[in-house]
Amino acid sequence: MGMLFPVLLMGVYLAIPAVLLYLAWRFVRSHERRSGSSTEIETMRKRILALEERLEGVADTVDQLADGQRFTNDVLAARRANPEIAASSFAPPSTER
Repeated sequence: MGMLFPVLLMGVYLAIPAVLLYLAWRFVRSHERRSGSSTEIETMRKRILALEERLEGVADTVDQLADGQRFTNDVLAARRANPEIAASSFAPPSTER
């Protein structure tokens, strides 16, 4: 028992700083990850804003296409309703000069 106690005590004295050093290292790594993620969040925020702007552009284009489709439908409906318009629109151009 005489030699066993100092050896155990020496092991405890070495283990406590090792565990504290490991915990400190983990704390620093987690802090670095959190601070790095704020720049990633900012990058993602910028990308999302750019995507929103592009999506608004696509929405405007879709609205323009819908307006064009509505106009085409109105013109075709007017042709069907009035045969004179339909006949005159398909008349060949005059060759008079």
